[in-house]
Amino acid sequence: MNFVMNHVSRKIVFHWLPVLIYCVLIFSQSAFPSPVRAPSFPHMDKVSHFVAYAILGGLFYRAFTKTRSEGGTLPLIGISVLSSTLFGASDELHQYFVPMRTADPADLLADLLGSMAGVWLFHCLFIRRARTSRKIVD
Repeated sequence: MNFVMNHVSRKIVFHWLPVLIYCVLIFSQSAFPSPVRAPSFPHMDKVSHFVAYAILGGLFYRAFTKTRSEGGTLPLIGISVLSSTLFGASDELHQYFVPMRTADPADLLADLLGSMAGVWLFHCLFIRRARTSRKIVD
């Protein structure tokens, strides 16, 4: 029994710790006033949000698929996108209270689209990996 609990605990930590660390990094980065500099191209901040939340969405999807066995793929995709986007919304709210920062609905849209792209990409990678693993076993 102790071995099973130890294995489950390690599995949860291994898959959820990257999500937690990445969320802390995003939160801490947005806790300080943004540096004043001209973007290298228009809407660079939206691209940054898209990429950051694509990674977060993928991390959520990885964690949910490895620690939940019921529900099927579509709910896991939905809860992953929702979790990542809700974190983005909470971060935009947090930025509202940080001096020299603003809460921008366009940033939240970039977070949502990035989350969707990241979850889709990780989903495609998991499917490819699962198919490759099955071919090796067969």
